[in-house]
Order: sequence, then C-alpha cells, then structure tokens
Amino acid sequence: YEEVISIGSSNSTGHKDGSSNYGSRLALLAPGNGVLTTALGSEYRKASGTSMATPHAVATAALLLGIDPKLTPADLGGIISLSAKNIDFAGWTYENGFGILSAADAVNYVGKTNLALHSPVSGNYYDRKGAAIPVVATGVTPLFDSMEIMIGKGEEPNEWHVVGNRITSQPKNDTVALINPADYANGEYSVRMLIYLKNSKTVEKRALIVLDSVADGFS
Repeated sequence: YEEVISIGSSNSTGHKDGSSNYGSRLALLAPGNGVLTTALGSEYRKASGTSMATPHAVATAALLLGIDPKLTPADLGGIISLSAKNIDFAGWTYENGFGILSAADAVNYVGKTNLALHSPVSGNYYDRKGAAIPVVATGVTPLFDSMEIMIGKGEEPNEWHVVGNRITSQPKNDTVALINPADYANGEYSVRMLIYLKNSKTVEKRALIVLDSVADGFS
C-alpha cells in the first residue's frame, strides 16, 4: 500500500542486513541486527530482523507527531525518508531505500513533505492498444528542485527512458506526464518518479505495471 512506510533492517556495519528484504517499495533501513529486547521470564535477549527495525521508525514518527500533531502519514513518510543517512551514495537504492533512519535529523527537518505516485498503480495491467496512461504525482518538499518521470523494462531496469519534460514546479496530485503504451513491447515495466533536491540528493517513488496487447479490460 502506498501509505505504508516499508522498513528494512540494517546491521552493525551500517549496511543492509543479509536477512532483510528489499525492492521497489522499500523506504529505508533501521537498526535491526542484535537489538536488545524483552523475553519471557522477565529477561532480556538480542533479536534480529525487520520486526526489530520497524519500532525505531515508529518511535521516530511518534517524536515527529509530538512536535507537530497535524502531520499526516504522507508527511511522516516523507520526513523520515528525506532525513535518512546515505549509505553508498546520495539518493534511493533498490537495496537500501533512502538510507538508514536518523531520528535526530528527522526531528530537526524543516517543512512538511508529501511524495506520492498516484497513477499508474502498481500491479495494474494496461492495454498497449489503449489510451495514453496518465502519470499523476505529488512532490511537495521544501528541498524540491525538479522532477523527471521515467519508464524502464522490468522491476529493476538497466536503462530508463525519460517521459515528457523535466518538471520544475512542485506537483500536488497533478498529471505530470503521459505514457504512450504503444511505444513499448508487452511485459512488466517500472514507472519512476525521480525528484532532484536542492541538497544534491534524489528521492523517488515507483510503480510496477504490466503492458499487454490483450489486457482484457484491466486498467
């Protein structure tokens, strides 16, 4: 679900833990390896996994709501993502998301943030012989510089094709591009909303769709 903040697990070296999941819906990582927790018999033990990582993100969201109770789920997800610490380079990656959670940077982040790719919707089928597919997006953040919409073959494309022109104003539930399905062969495609920030980082949202010449009415 788009409103869910997907959390992966990082290890003691500051990288993705080997047991953690990854993918196009991953938001960021949080400490999840060897975390001290409670156990039966009034004891403590160390445990690992995303079940240990997620509470760190929940606690950070609670801190943000304590500062500003009017923050929406979209605001919380945007602030937590944009304030994450980079791992290998600035920007989102398939394995690490936006980086590692930083509660300190999150609570000091200035400004509401709302990032969403409303359309197309992940998992939907689109007829290659049908009408153009509207790309509807929201990209509201104080650090916004510009945005590009891209499409690539598969869940983790080797190449991206830019759709339309670079967007220089912050969209709010606006149609920012049109994808002509007839330009592409049958198969799975990733649609990418890539936002360039004024601090030289990038953030993005993706949707995985299927283009088919006989989509049987699914759209």
